[in-house]
Amino acid sequence: MRPTSRKLITVVILSVFIILACAYSLIAPTFEGPDENVHYRYVKSLLDSTLPRSEYLRSPPLYYAMAAGLLYFINHPEKIEVTPRTKKRKGINRFRHRHEEIFPFSGTARAVHLLRLLSVVTGFFTLLVFYRIYRLVFADSPALTLTALSISAFLPKFTWMNSVMNNDSLVWLLSALAIYFLIRFVQTENQIKYLACSGFVTGLAIYTKVNALVIPFSVILFIFYYRKFALKSLLREGGVFCALTFIGGGWYLFHRIYLGINPDNLHFTSIFKLFTNASTAASIKYVDTATGFSRLLNGDFLYQRLIQMCWSYLGWHNITGPVFYDYIYSAVLVLALTGLVASIFRHSDNKQIIPDKHIRVFFIIMAIAMTVAMLVYMYENGSGDARYMFPALPAFVVLLLEGLSFYLNKQWKWLLAFLPVLMLLNNMALVKNMAKSYKHGFRKLMITEELRTTSSMYESPVKKVVIICMPFAAMSYPNTAIMLHTATG
Repeated sequence: MRPTSRKLITVVILSVFIILACAYSLIAPTFEGPDENVHYRYVKSLLDSTLPRSEYLRSPPLYYAMAAGLLYFINHPEKIEVTPRTKKRKGINRFRHRHEEIFPFSGTARAVHLLRLLSVVTGFFTLLVFYRIYRLVFADSPALTLTALSISAFLPKFTWMNSVMNNDSLVWLLSALAIYFLIRFVQTENQIKYLACSGFVTGLAIYTKVNALVIPFSVILFIFYYRKFALKSLLREGGVFCALTFIGGGWYLFHRIYLGINPDNLHFTSIFKLFTNASTAASIKYVDTATGFSRLLNGDFLYQRLIQMCWSYLGWHNITGPVFYDYIYSAVLVLALTGLVASIFRHSDNKQIIPDKHIRVFFIIMAIAMTVAMLVYMYENGSGDARYMFPALPAFVVLLLEGLSFYLNKQWKWLLAFLPVLMLLNNMALVKNMAKSYKHGFRKLMITEELRTTSSMYESPVKKVVIICMPFAAMSYPNTAIMLHTATG
């Protein structure tokens, strides 16, 4: 493939990602992204200097500090109203929405959409780092590089989470940088500076979200393997990595431990929950793990949380796509897993697409470590989401392509491109479904809540004025016209 063609396809992939992310961001009403209300309250507390100790212990503050800096010069009202959960509530939205959410946004809606734009930009840079990772891994195959990049860009949950306000987007960027520097360390005559950079960025990732704690464990295990289990090399290089990790995120870890553990409840469960659970860390007690253990034995629950949530269950897990995508993805994953196992044990060079076996081992270690950590989290909390494993997304994507390539000869490798095309179609179906759902759930509820505050709006003269003004409103703000039509019937 010519360099010009490769660059053009890369630009197209990134452009389509931005379009999809912006579409999700504009369609989804304020706070209808997962935990957006919690993230906004954290940012607002930082701006107002009213952050309580329990909220500080809840999540690492790096993302929120960046978001607060972005909103520093913006007027952001504090009030957040939650839609009452009643049986008569129409639509799928969880919050009360008002006119400030009509484009161009104002007030709280403007602040939230600005932070959503920050997520889109962060996702764009994450894909740029992914591209560099895949170029290092598939050095001899530009086609595989672009296939891996398009799978990452069009994975529905990745695209969706990079369109709403959350700290996942930043931790994915920092985790990708950590992986990139580690691969550079392996491929450039073991220059220690790359390992140091990987450690520092890993610390920043931990300072953003605690699921990045899997990275240092994976790196230490890999160094132990890479140095052929030499303890001296492990102490030297692992020490450099851990020292830089502590510089990047040690301040938060120290405060988390110092402020968050009750000495009377110092046991493994409390320590693990300290870094994983969203509840107040200072009041940790022994955990009833019966629910979590029973769910680990529930195949449907594991399939939904670990796999299906990669391409479905957007919004507050209430937006789904066509069911037949589930069957196709499931078949692809089964083929990829069996092909990966076969390629590992058969040692067939013509079936392996990763030239460097050390990188393959690192990706396998990281994927297993992230999966085990997710299962432990589900055991401790009885819940989970596939996006928590996305700091290891490059590892999962590369191993997925490795497994599928086992069944294809070199001249048939182009068939792997069907997967990103399928994901793109899935995204389009999800965007359509989301627009349809929130058209009836968000707009109708918003206008009725606004109009009910003033009884005179329902009087006949006012109604006539509204109807007369509707054509003029449609020319400038189509959404307003639709909502007025819905309200006036």
